[in-house]
Amino acid sequence: MSTYEDPTIAELEAQMNSIHAEIDTKLSNCSKIIAKLDTRHNDDNQHHKKADVLLAAHKVAIIAPHIVLAAEKLPEFELKLKVAEYELKRKTDECTRLTAKHLDACKSEIRTKKEKKQLTKTVESLTAQLEGKVTPEERNTKTENEELKQELAKLRAQLENKIEECEMKDQVIVDLTEDFAAYQSVTSNTWAHRHDSCNELNDALEEQCAMLTAERDTLQRNLQGDLNAVQGNYEILSVKHDVLAMKRDELIEERDNLQNKFNVRRVPFLRHVDISLHCQDALKAHQKELDRYSASQCEGSSSCTACPMHLKRALRISKAAEAQALQLVDQVNHDRMVAWNQLHEHQTRVVQEHYAAVESWVSARQAPSVSPTLVSPTFRSGEDGEQGWKITATCGSSEDGSVDFVL
Repeated sequence: MSTYEDPTIAELEAQMNSIHAEIDTKLSNCSKIIAKLDTRHNDDNQHHKKADVLLAAHKVAIIAPHIVLAAEKLPEFELKLKVAEYELKRKTDECTRLTAKHLDACKSEIRTKKEKKQLTKTVESLTAQLEGKVTPEERNTKTENEELKQELAKLRAQLENKIEECEMKDQVIVDLTEDFAAYQSVTSNTWAHRHDSCNELNDALEEQCAMLTAERDTLQRNLQGDLNAVQGNYEILSVKHDVLAMKRDELIEERDNLQNKFNVRRVPFLRHVDISLHCQDALKAHQKELDRYSASQCEGSSSCTACPMHLKRALRISKAAEAQALQLVDQVNHDRMVAWNQLHEHQTRVVQEHYAAVESWVSARQAPSVSPTLVSPTFRSGEDGEQGWKITATCGSSEDGSVDFVL
């Protein structure tokens, strides 16, 4: 710690740095949790997509079996395609190898030419040295040395400029040190005010940290709820997928059974169709002969019995008259049943009224010492077809106490 550093400010800065570090760690943990949940959500989406693909494949297998047959033949075509790709790749590799050999030959040729040129230059330089002549390479070396000297002079000038700049910076540092010493000589009230400001900043940071923690907890709960909902939906979709797979198997089995039944019944059906077509052809020929005969024998009136057309017309008329007569008979029977029902209801109502009157009469005539009167209505039918209700009232045990009323 330097002589111009305040320990209070250093402690506050350390606390602020620790708080910032805690906030950063918590935020990083939140981001990691969110990333994990996102990966799980993406995995669930992928599983849902796979389930949709399988469901679509099952639907295609049920709706269009020829597509499934084409898909079954697809591996054979893929094998042929792979064989063709392998042949093409082999030929391509052969061409690439030949091209590489050609490039190597070209490079070796170029390298040989360069070596030959270098040897020629070496021979020429040695010849010039033996003859005491100056070679172009020596001239190039002198020019390069002069250029290096010029660059060295430039670098020296730049170094001098840097030294001057460093001296100016040292002076600025000295001035700043003096200003900082003057800044440290402020009164204690100013330091107290700054301390209060730091405390307020610390409180604000703590509140912000609490808000971020609460927000993180809320996000974690919401993400956990979303994760549970997604897992529930995934389980439901898995169950639906299993049910659909079972239904698909059942439909496939039913389709196979129907196909077998169709194959079994197809031959007799085709035979019956051929027989029916043959019969139709025979009937058509017979009908033509009958039409020619009836055209020659037709009397031209509605009472004709030799023409099939007039006979069919008479048959239709007789069937219509028969249907109308049957409707009239049904209507008469219905009216008769309604009348019988009304008569029966009327008889029942009259019997009930008389039964009530007899009960009142018997109760009025009954003595206190006599046993209760038993009144019983019965429906009777005579031998001559007459029907009616018989009401028997029995008073006591004597046979003379019974009274019969016949309606």
